[in-house]
Amino acid sequence: MSTQQVSDTSEETQLGVDLPENQKTWGDWRTYHDFFTDKFVWEIIYQKKEKGFYVEAGACDGVIQSQTKMLDEKGWDGLLVEPAWPFHDLVPKNRPNALFDKRALVGSDEEGKMIKFAQSEHHTLSHVIQGEESASYEVEGATLRTILDDNECPFDIDFIGLDIEGGYEGKSLEEKVLYDFFEGRHNYRVGVFAVEFYWPPIIDSLFQKMDYIKMDNPFLKGVHLGPNGISYVLTREGWWQSLQGGDIKDWDFKDMKPIVWESIYVHKRLFQENPLLFNFIAK
Repeated sequence: MSTQQVSDTSEETQLGVDLPENQKTWGDWRTYHDFFTDKFVWEIIYQKKEKGFYVEAGACDGVIQSQTKMLDEKGWDGLLVEPAWPFHDLVPKNRPNALFDKRALVGSDEEGKMIKFAQSEHHTLSHVIQGEESASYEVEGATLRTILDDNECPFDIDFIGLDIEGGYEGKSLEEKVLYDFFEGRHNYRVGVFAVEFYWPPIIDSLFQKMDYIKMDNPFLKGVHLGPNGISYVLTREGWWQSLQGGDIKDWDFKDMKPIVWESIYVHKRLFQENPLLFNFIAK
């Protein structure tokens, strides 16, 4: 995945996303996540906090569509979780400073079991199997709480990103993982969750119950899904530029779809530390 140059939030274009060609004019820091979650978390939510701890489940190779590589580069510590076999050699190479767990996140009912896993041609879409879908291989399942415990994660976890695919027994994997984590006993205080989930209202109520507030990522407003299923941003010149391959398209705006399945939840206590967050509460 190519990285993108984006504008600083001090610019008038704060609520959009720019990909100017003149890197020297716009600064040289990069964002890796195709929905700019990393930029929102580090720059706005945590105000460029120098030290923190992250957990990213669905980490791929540690670079592709990463929600946390930029945090890693800013001095944060963290844990990457990725069960897909093709990434197992790449994660330690690409992210040598991060902890790494190869198990698949599951609910407590699947804890410790071998879970059927489907390997997609597009590795980032590999997933825990639903129903009768044929398996590519099996991976060990573990709850979020168990993975945090086994890796001796700190009590205060600043950010958890969940981009996990699949489900079973009529529920999505995200539902099972989150309900188990919040309803069970655990020793962690998490500041921010980012969840890629296609039916947000189902988990909105859960986060609200746990004193989290749903946020609007201002940088996501400039990102749209193209007719080919790839994310693009609208450049100043009026072209659509891919966030994953860098290619340019001349598509009509009416053919593009907004990104509505990336949800960010911030715990209420962070609003006391950073009143700026009140400006980004989801409407």
